[in-house]
Amino acid sequence: MVAYNQNFFADQRAKNASRGSVSDQLAAARSGPGYTNSNSRFRQLTGKSSVNTLQGARNSANAANEKRYQEILGNYDQMTKNAEHFGNFERNMIDRRTAQGNASDAQGLISKGLYNTTTQANLQRGRDFDANLANMGVGENVLQQLNQILGGKSGAIERRTDLGPSDDLISRLSQALGQSGASLPNRNSISDLYNSY
Repeated sequence: MVAYNQNFFADQRAKNASRGSVSDQLAAARSGPGYTNSNSRFRQLTGKSSVNTLQGARNSANAANEKRYQEILGNYDQMTKNAEHFGNFERNMIDRRTAQGNASDAQGLISKGLYNTTTQANLQRGRDFDANLANMGVGENVLQQLNQILGGKSGAIERRTDLGPSDDLISRLSQALGQSGASLPNRNSISDLYNSY
């Protein structure tokens, strides 16, 4: 058994010596007909370089992200537009209650024989003051709701981080892939990967 192992290893050393150094072997393998690095192999298969593929996937993902971002901003704009009508019902009810109160006050003064323009004007002034306070409260509520909408929109703008990698990063990634001999997945899986973030 020992003689077999010695012969085996001697044979292997002889084969390796006849092939030359490791770097010579690597150079010969790279120049052979079956060798392609990932970028050239990828180019053979797709007609594109890995850089172009990564850039295309990034651009596609950025376009989809921009579309979603514009939809979000559009939703905030629609909420702001809808907010123009906030408080309208409450203001109408305040006006209605004020008018009914003024009419009731006038009727009460008439039935008691106390109606004159001075007493009516004083009562109406008091009701108008109360209505103005109520309307200011409604206006404040509406402004708070608008501020919440605008704060949400500002937060969405500030938190935007969905842009893909720069051209420099893509180039370095492609070079690293080429040097390592790795290959890129197909374009659809790259797009899916970018779109998942």
